[in-house]
Amino acid sequence: SVIFEVKETIFGPIINDLIRDIRISDPIALRWVSLDDNDTTVDAYTDIMLATNWTEFRNGLRNWVSPSQNFIYADSEGNIGYQCPGKIPIRSSSHSGLFPVPGKKEFMWKGWLDFDSLPRAYNPERGYVVSANNKVPPHSWPNPILGDPDWEVPFRASRITQLLNSKPKHTLVDMKNIQLDQTTLLFNHLKSILYSLNVNSTIAAQWKSRLLKWNGNAEVQSQEASVFETWFLQLCKMPYKEVGTTHWISPFFLEKAISNGDNICGNKDSCIAEASKRFELALEELGVTEGVDPMAWGFIHKLHIQHLVLTSSSLSCFFDRIIPYGGDHYTVNVGDYEPSTMTMFAGPSYRQIIDLSNFEDSVFVLPMGQSGNVFSSHYSDYLHKWRHGLYVPMKTRDYQVETLLTLVPQAQKG
Repeated sequence: SVIFEVKETIFGPIINDLIRDIRISDPIALRWVSLDDNDTTVDAYTDIMLATNWTEFRNGLRNWVSPSQNFIYADSEGNIGYQCPGKIPIRSSSHSGLFPVPGKKEFMWKGWLDFDSLPRAYNPERGYVVSANNKVPPHSWPNPILGDPDWEVPFRASRITQLLNSKPKHTLVDMKNIQLDQTTLLFNHLKSILYSLNVNSTIAAQWKSRLLKWNGNAEVQSQEASVFETWFLQLCKMPYKEVGTTHWISPFFLEKAISNGDNICGNKDSCIAEASKRFELALEELGVTEGVDPMAWGFIHKLHIQHLVLTSSSLSCFFDRIIPYGGDHYTVNVGDYEPSTMTMFAGPSYRQIIDLSNFEDSVFVLPMGQSGNVFSSHYSDYLHKWRHGLYVPMKTRDYQVETLLTLVPQAQKG
């Protein structure tokens, strides 16, 4: 057995040993609502599963403690809604929660925001609800939940909105296409900088022109995506001296800094010159020369699905799966990757489309399979479907049974 000592305070456990490269000797405690007593989150799960209408759904979420989530509601009568639940602390005006503060009474939490003051929507006028880790409540919302930097940038939510607004009505096929969309609005965000680049080489000029004609679809076979994403990562290296981080992934900061001038690169002209230089470096990194194009994005940006236990062992070749994949951190069909290697480490862990007019038409898919046994035919039998945008029927009746396992309580055994 291993004995692990945990130091506790009235503010929570001391976490200094868990923080890398910590430069402070004072003890740092983590104040987190999930560590409080009387967590009723499990009760909320059961309540919302039994809810039959919007009111019961919201009442169930009153028991939700942590972590706060974006809950979406829909019913067979055509109603839709959104609710942000959870115990959100009330802090003093001098304490945003973003940075450590002294362990003094003035910085202690003063209670919780009332559930009815949390962001929610029911049958919004626009006819749909979009949630992709973006900031859902408007700036005018009276009770700020988090500061703007804590929300995901709105590219994925904006792309979903674009697709929903592209036609008045949508089918099951349309919903699939939205889930599978790999158009990155990061490209649109940085396109004005791309247009302003002053490149020197002929090959760079050719690729600048080619990118300006690109539609931003970071699909598996896209060479343009390979060039753009590599250039973006080059731009993310620009603030290194200021922040001490190899890749500073902040699209809004980078666009503003390069477009207007900033400490990371000087005035506007020198910033554009640096961005131009880094475009050339991106092509060099990809081995692009006259007559030699870059590798397609999916073969640079491979998804590595790792076994939780055996991925670091000699058996990883049996348990892990590696496949080409498209997208990036900002696509609806997300393909988050490690900047230093471009290896994809996170994607859609589950897709489902529920047809509330006929539940038997509902579909789903997950990345691997429904068995954790590598010798089972169901260990990774869904991977091909998940990768290629295929789905599995979500049948509730008249389905084929391959193996039936019935669990009987001890008292009922004959």
